[in-house]
Amino acid sequence: MELLMIIYKIKKGSVPDESGAVILTSEQVCQRIFQEVDVNNDGQITLEEFVEGAQRSAWLQGFLKLDINPNGYVQKYMCDRKLEAGKDS
Repeated sequence: MELLMIIYKIKKGSVPDESGAVILTSEQVCQRIFQEVDVNNDGQITLEEFVEGAQRSAWLQGFLKLDINPNGYVQKYMCDRKLEAGKDS
């Protein structure tokens, strides 16, 4: 659960549902993950359930995939560096 909250925070709360039309809250994300992977509905997720569920669910795979350029940081950083390099010329 803690890892899922960290991923949610890294994504700055921009986790869409499957349609892409609705942004889910952290609670909704956790509920969705339990729906996807808790196959025996015991309210707990084993490592086996999680791995198998992640392999089945395109939505969960997308959630777990981290963007290497979160919120355009890298692009902004590179742009700022180019501007500064232009000032030195």
